[in-house]
Amino acid sequence: MADSINDENNSTVASTTVISTDLILFVYENLFNYIQAIQHQMIDITKYLDKRCKNEKTYETKLKSRSIMFVDSYENRITNEYMNHELISTLII
Repeated sequence: MADSINDENNSTVASTTVISTDLILFVYENLFNYIQAIQHQMIDITKYLDKRCKNEKTYETKLKSRSIMFVDSYENRITNEYMNHELISTLII
C-alpha cells in the first residue's frame, strides 16, 4: 500500500517537472524571438541614420561622433570617424 502511494507521488512530481521544463523552453524561445526583433530594429535604425547622414551633410554635424585611431606594427596611424549610432560590432568587422 505504501508503495502505491509513493508511486502516485513520484508520477505527480515527474509530470510537474515535465510541464515546468516545457514552460521554461517556451519562455526562452519567446525571449530569443524578442531579442532577434530588437536586433533587427537596431540594424534598421542604423541603416536609416546612415542613409540620412549621407543625404544630408548638415545633419551629420548635429549627430555625435567619435574617432577611433588604429596603429599598426609599423606605427602607421589610421583615424576613422564613426557616428555614435553605429554599432561597435559593425566597426570591428
